[in-house]
Amino acid sequence: MAAEAATGRTPERLITPAIPDCFDRHLHIWLELHARRQVGMAGLLPISWPDLAAYCAVTRERLTRQDLHALNVIEQEFFESRTEAQKRTESAASRKGALEGTHAGKPRGRSR
Repeated sequence: MAAEAATGRTPERLITPAIPDCFDRHLHIWLELHARRQVGMAGLLPISWPDLAAYCAVTRERLTRQDLHALNVIEQEFFESRTEAQKRTESAASRKGALEGTHAGKPRGRSR
């Protein structure tokens, strides 16, 4: 990474937690499903039962109840992290707008 090479440190936002080995298979399955995720009017749609059934039919993978639970946990974390990121982005945009708006009240040009 350029930032790491320049500063000798990895930017904090790029540091991710280690994924336990027991989730490796589940993460791989989730990434395959995520790559084919559908998009609706409101954005990304959750992985559906038909998506899981199609995945199992194509790959001949048998998912257990525990597998489905693990995929659901990954899916929930994905959407929660997206929501948090959107809130941070909106908050930063509103702060930027507020700062820019402090100068908006000053008249331009000649005053009458």
